[in-house]
Amino acid sequence: MSEKPAWHLDRKVPVGIIITILFQAAGGLWFLSKLDSRLDVLEKQDTENVQVNKAFFALEANMKSTQASQIRIEKSLDKMNDRLNRLVEKDN
Repeated sequence: MSEKPAWHLDRKVPVGIIITILFQAAGGLWFLSKLDSRLDVLEKQDTENVQVNKAFFALEANMKSTQASQIRIEKSLDKMNDRLNRLVEKDN
């Protein structure tokens, strides 16, 4: 049985290929580091969005309460207007 030769680098591999592989590896690492920083930015934005959403929902609840109050006030004003109209009609 013949033994398989261990992997080795001989002089047949051009230096340009080795340099290209090193640059690609460096580019890959740089790309991954950029992904990490972009992920950090997105996480910060997500945290801010959660706070904005909470404020938005609180404002929405406040708006619904205000609308309900406005409806009650309008009904009360309509009743008052009807009463005034009846009083004016009685005087005429």
